[in-house]
Amino acid sequence: MRAVAEYILNHGGKVSTPHPVDLHLDAPREVILEAKTTKNCTPLSAVREAIGQLLEYKYFLYRDGSALCILLDQNPGPALTRYVEQGLGVYIAWWVERNLVGGEQTFRDLADIGLVRGRD
Repeated sequence: MRAVAEYILNHGGKVSTPHPVDLHLDAPREVILEAKTTKNCTPLSAVREAIGQLLEYKYFLYRDGSALCILLDQNPGPALTRYVEQGLGVYIAWWVERNLVGGEQTFRDLADIGLVRGRD
């Protein structure tokens, strides 16, 4: 998570780590990020867990209209990326080779923090 925070900072974003939230993008836009590893589960399982946490954080901690974003440690694939972005209305990004990569909608909305387009 530290590498992601540093990456965002190096690309002009402003972040904070208010417990229990993994990472909060404060600028250029308010986004709650929940990081999940897929080491012992599938990307779908990681997404399910992250969604529950993000919805709780948004309801209990951030009623300010912050967007939600799932951060994975691998490419979830095009079908899961579309489901998260289009079906759930949540951003999704993944950390690959020291780059923050995102789905199509995520890239469009958050490109100003150095997010690169998803590679399917």
